[in-house]
Amino acid sequence: MNKAIQITEGETYKDPGGDFDFALTLNDFSIEYYPDGGPVRAYKSDLSIWDGGQEVKRETLFVNEPLSYDHFNIFQSEWGLAGFTLKITLNNGGVETVKFPLQSAMERQQQGI
Repeated sequence: MNKAIQITEGETYKDPGGDFDFALTLNDFSIEYYPDGGPVRAYKSDLSIWDGGQEVKRETLFVNEPLSYDHFNIFQSEWGLAGFTLKITLNNGGVETVKFPLQSAMERQQQGI
């Protein structure tokens, strides 16, 4: 079975179709560049697998280095801008966070746009 899913940083994905019973959390995504400012050295995804409500595995994925769990191989295949977050400091010292998600190419394709 091949299935493409999209997870935003900080989000947990549980398969609504039931093709797999575990959940995936993208804890962090980062891009590492060569020191001289050259091309990208690595795309890194810090991913957690949750099964039965417990975190059972946490690893950093790299391109072409899948994470294996329960007969599944999970690949990092692409990345994109998911949106942006504004943190606003209020006059009273509090902080307000506002998220502005962007629609992905995958979502547009699913909607026939």
